[in-house]
Amino acid sequence: MSAPKSNIYQNSANRLQSPKILDNERLKSLTSEATKKPLYDFIISNYETKIIKVNNENTEQLLLKEGIETDVLDKMSEAFKALGYFDMGNILKAKASEGVDKVKGLFK
Repeated sequence: MSAPKSNIYQNSANRLQSPKILDNERLKSLTSEATKKPLYDFIISNYETKIIKVNNENTEQLLLKEGIETDVLDKMSEAFKALGYFDMGNILKAKASEGVDKVKGLFK
């Protein structure tokens, strides 16, 4: 297998380790400490805001950019793992926090 082909496969594999659609609230929650802020900045720089259709409604989402270098995808994968982005406990905590924020907004 040639090096460019190998790199393409590695890039595709690394792409699978980063969410295609970023849950920005979860990421913010996981990087709220000052020492983790650089991870937030690094990850968010590799996503772009797009309008996509969900349940027949247009919604704004953060989508993984195309053409990201393999080494950057590898570092992003490590960052997501280190932050526990895919851990079920963190997912539930972020969703609960999101719900509390919505309720607080109702009383303003």
